Amino acid sequence: MRMQLELGGAQVSGLPELEMVINGACVLWLLAWARWPVRSRQPDSVAALGRLALKCVRRHRPAAAEWQGLLGWCVKVFFLPLMLAWLYSWLLQIDKELQQGQGAMAFFVGAMAALYALDTLFGTIGYLSTHRGIDAQIRSTDATWLGWGAALVCYPPLNAVVLHQWLSYRDGKDWSAWFGDSWIAWPWAAAILILTGIYTSATLVFGPRFSNLTHRGIVTAGPFRWTKHPAYISKNLSWWLIAVPFLSEQGPLAAAANCAGLLGVNCIYWLRAKTEERHLMRDPVYREYAAWIEQHGWFAKVRRFLARWRPGRRAVGGA
Repeated sequence: MRMQLELGGAQVSGLPELEMVINGACVLWLLAWARWPVRSRQPDSVAALGRLALKCVRRHRPAAAEWQGLLGWCVKVFFLPLMLAWLYSWLLQIDKELQQGQGAMAFFVGAMAALYALDTLFGTIGYLSTHRGIDAQIRSTDATWLGWGAALVCYPPLNAVVLHQWLSYRDGKDWSAWFGDSWIAWPWAAAILILTGIYTSATLVFGPRFSNLTHRGIVTAGPFRWTKHPAYISKNLSWWLIAVPFLSEQGPLAAAANCAGLLGVNCIYWLRAKTEERHLMRDPVYREYAAWIEQHGWFAKVRRFLARWRPGRRAVGGA
């Protein structure tokens, strides 16, 4: 958490106000376990973490399931403070728009803040609720460097360097500065809200099982009926509409550089998608779902549509 505070910048501005509460809760939690140890077979439980710590002190080699439990705890420790801080920040933004905002742009900003608040709320719930009693246990955690690297680079503190400096795609103006006074602003804003709504719904459909880098059950409802990665696709498309990197006051070369930067960000999310698929492919349910999407998903329908109108197809068929 301290590294996130030092390097995360404005993205983690809510963490200082929550840091004492989070640290205090963790200390009380561990003290309670030490005083009243709970026996649990869940590899990511407090009891399992305590057993793993004792094994390490006694220099005993932990079992594979215990290492998986430790990785599950690493996921919680890294992402839960971020979700809490972002939820707090989005709620403050909603309150600000309700108190001070006026007009259509205030509605847009408030709606975006509400969608992201819902997203981070369910993310917070997901990282807190990993119990078997609600079928939200962590079945496995990605144990590869590539999987962790692709995920962590999208969050503070790493994204402050990689995404916002090395792959920067903004030069000061967003879509509202370019289109705010024209008729195109309305459909443009609506498209951004729709994409963000799809992104948020992809989190909500997980219920209490949302989490990065873990397998906690296969979700096939909601936008996952259309594609395996609706959140990544809709989020990345919304960034193209929000940042409009193809427009720049500094000229076409600057616009091309901005587009290249955003394409680099898109590639990182593509890598995240592929590492997640590799992890989940161990589950036969996911393999069955992936095969179904390959035949019936949106991209499959687009491929069939394009193949139907491919030049020369009719001539060959009529011969």
